[in-house]
Amino acid sequence: MAYDPATNQLVLLTNNTTWLWNGTAWTQVDTTGAVPQNRNTFGMAYDPAAQAIIVFGSSDYNDTWAWNGTSWTQVADAGDPGCTTACLNAPPASYGNQMAYDGATSQMVLFGGGSYPGVNYNETWLLSYSAGAYTWAQVADAGAAGCTADCPDAPPGRNVGQMTYDPATRQLVLWGGELTNGEADGTNATWLWSGTSWSQVDDGNGVDAGCGASYPTLDSCPSSPPGRVGYGMAYDPALRAVVVFGGMNRFGASEYNDTWAWNGATWAQVDDSTDPGCGDLGAACTASPPARDTFAMTDDAGTGQLVVFGGDVGSGSGNDTWVAPSAAAPATPYGGAAVAATPTGDGYWVVSPHGVVNAFGAAKEYGSMSGTHLNAIIDGIASTPDGLGYWLVAADGGVFSFGDATFYGSMGGIHLNQPVVDIASTPDGGGYWLVGSDGGVFSFGDATYDGSMGGKSLNAPVVGIAATTDGQGYWLVGSDGGVFTYGDAGFDGSMGGKHLNAPIVGIASSRAGQGYLLVAGDGGIFNYGDAGFYGSAVGMPDASNTVGVFADSGIGYHVVVASGADYEFGTE
Repeated sequence: MAYDPATNQLVLLTNNTTWLWNGTAWTQVDTTGAVPQNRNTFGMAYDPAAQAIIVFGSSDYNDTWAWNGTSWTQVADAGDPGCTTACLNAPPASYGNQMAYDGATSQMVLFGGGSYPGVNYNETWLLSYSAGAYTWAQVADAGAAGCTADCPDAPPGRNVGQMTYDPATRQLVLWGGELTNGEADGTNATWLWSGTSWSQVDDGNGVDAGCGASYPTLDSCPSSPPGRVGYGMAYDPALRAVVVFGGMNRFGASEYNDTWAWNGATWAQVDDSTDPGCGDLGAACTASPPARDTFAMTDDAGTGQLVVFGGDVGSGSGNDTWVAPSAAAPATPYGGAAVAATPTGDGYWVVSPHGVVNAFGAAKEYGSMSGTHLNAIIDGIASTPDGLGYWLVAADGGVFSFGDATFYGSMGGIHLNQPVVDIASTPDGGGYWLVGSDGGVFSFGDATYDGSMGGKSLNAPVVGIAATTDGQGYWLVGSDGGVFTYGDAGFDGSMGGKHLNAPIVGIASSRAGQGYLLVAGDGGIFNYGDAGFYGSAVGMPDASNTVGVFADSGIGYHVVVASGADYEFGTE
């Protein structure tokens, strides 16, 4: 099941039939032409580039199909029309594969899956779309080209696991699944996809690093949900977290109906507070849907709800539908992506992924990309020195200037190894830097290039850049809090290698430029150099959707959330 934004409905493919959910009722679609046949536990996700829902594989199939809102079409193997089990230009046939669209890198990602007799793959594939054509390509593990079940730089092979995109932290999350063909419980390891490589993030990098093995020796990750297979996993806009529900320890075991949430750094059980600890040893969670496995679950973006349908419920198959509480509509259309402040700190702008700009305080709006077609989401904004304009940057490196902001160039239309994630202006407004999630830095106008992390190994993707006050250097920060300095930017410390309750989402220079602030997605603040600590937004309303921080005109700072609300700390 997947959400189709073109029709604002969920699309369910089951028993060779197609059904639509409009938020209140199901309707079977009387499609004309072919329909994907005879499959279960296949990959299914929406591809914004193609504006279609993609279905791949199943037990003996490796064909690829696209749903355009009214009909299904087989795609990807134009040179082998009608192929089903041996499509030449596609991943191998697999059941229980994990497929999801990565919004941070604009990639449709396929991982793993099982094949009879008793093989679990651990290869990674990308499906690209251009001018009506779909193309599969295997990626990662360049040193082991063509690997299938033994790719050394990928998670262990699995089937009937789940993978989903977390827009709050801009991460593609892989969790759980069956590793050993029914001989042991499912894994409970958590992995992230950076766009080019995999990294395990369970339980820090301490004694439990590498946890998740279930056979021949159990090595469970102690801070994660119990290992399982056949569960549901989707992003919940109400919690602003990735949610896991139900499933079972192993095939044929009793089902769970507990619910867990991943906030980008840690797992926590989130069942009814009046029923703490439910799910343990088969104890039912009274406020949840009945226990089940191998069901459909996804986020209905039209209603802001999680939707669960069907599955194996006890001793039989169910066709019941459940919805979670809906998320409140954000004050900023589409939610916020990034923040920039006026030079004096008496106002700020929040820009959404769709380019909607909202001004607060003394800041004024000078234009936006609202209503304009974008090839990639907007994920950065920078102010001009006089505060009378700003630049927006998109993930493809496109730059858009408004007010008195001058356009000096962009990476739009140029190949990028990783998406651009932020922009910073020089002090005189005569140029700007762009930074990619791989730490690559691109300079335009009078912005000088002083170095980058491009091509170097990172423990976590870069999420932000901040310039020094004289424009002769800059800091980069990763989502793990690692800080990298260039030019005259001084290194005063970082959170790299330390425990975080939520990933870092931004960095800001202190007013004097002799230090910097890091802000986490839960509103947590980490200060270095001459940047003082005056408090954090952790626990405050909507702080779990923090998008940035900036220093004000005094000694304090503001933490800004996606709705546009800000929390002020320190003295003006």
